[in-house]
Amino acid sequence: SHNTYLTGDQLQGISSAEQYSYVLQKGCRCVEIDCWDGAFNIPDGNPGTEPIVTHGNTFCSKILFKDVIQVLKESAFAHPANNPYPVIISIEMHCSHDFQKRMWEICRDILGDMLLILDPDVDKMGMEALPSPEKLKHKIIIKGKRGMQTKAGEDEEKESLSETSSNDGDSMFGALEKSRSGRKADDAVPATDPNWAMLPYLWAIKFTGFHNPGHAHQMSSFGESRVRKLVDAERTREHFVTYNKKQFSRIYPKGSRVDSSNLNPITSWAVGCQMVALNYQTGDAPMSLNFGKFLENNQFGYVLKSPYLRGTGHRMEPLILRVTVLSCQRLPNNNNSRDIIDPYVKLDLHGVGSDNKQGLYKTRTVLDNGFNPVFNNGRGET
Repeated sequence: SHNTYLTGDQLQGISSAEQYSYVLQKGCRCVEIDCWDGAFNIPDGNPGTEPIVTHGNTFCSKILFKDVIQVLKESAFAHPANNPYPVIISIEMHCSHDFQKRMWEICRDILGDMLLILDPDVDKMGMEALPSPEKLKHKIIIKGKRGMQTKAGEDEEKESLSETSSNDGDSMFGALEKSRSGRKADDAVPATDPNWAMLPYLWAIKFTGFHNPGHAHQMSSFGESRVRKLVDAERTREHFVTYNKKQFSRIYPKGSRVDSSNLNPITSWAVGCQMVALNYQTGDAPMSLNFGKFLENNQFGYVLKSPYLRGTGHRMEPLILRVTVLSCQRLPNNNNSRDIIDPYVKLDLHGVGSDNKQGLYKTRTVLDNGFNPVFNNGRGET
């Protein structure tokens, strides 16, 4: 989920802790929290020492970090979804040292043993393979920075407000990149508090190229436009597949999607990217594709990649798909019209390259029957 706390657009949308419960119950297993220093009565009731969650340098409303963590504890594995698989919290850190320490206290006190902490030996030696989600049930994993940060502009977690692709209209955010305190996006950001630094299990690191792979618990985020360029070029596409066999990658929308529209996740899935951050408040076609993808595992948020994308098998041979349309049931009419509709079914194929075909097939039209139309006298159309 991208900017999970938002219920509307990216510039003046309302932030809500309950949005985390909504996406978790929908099967999402990776949520995002943008953390900032709080101030007195921002939001109301803040004594001035509580970190806040908001889309920085915009007009989006603000909520308390501790309220978000409380909702995560109560909703991550709760009824009715009863999803036992681990939840990843992607932290976009903008807090100063003292507020980071307060964040550590909140996570320690509220989440407690639910947190998955990296073993000190692994911390020093690195990890060659991550545990299976089956072994991490009912655990919460924090993804974030662990060490000193230099410039915010070098942090891949700047997300949609800093993806520098002028062709995508991202330059419109130039004025928004200054905070109300006057700090620019390329100014130095605070060092990581030593207590907080021990919490991230997944380390967010700057991507420096496919020639410099990291350990399994180190991962990078990629903007939508950058992914498209990497996938379009055959050489880098294969490198990307290899990278995703060992390390996680998280894909986020380009900055011009201020309306909270969604990127097409299939492009990223096709090269093995594990986390494609979508705006769950927008029920568009990419969101429908996401729900369809994870129906494979009862909407539990984890599905196994193909053997080729896992590095355990060869490329898939071309497949021939045969779809038979039998019938429809109780189709609604458009615009509250009293007319009886004449339904038909149109088939689209969603994929990459030649596998992406819209309007691939259209059935015959059944006249005057929106209640229970059948095709080819019940034998179906293939």
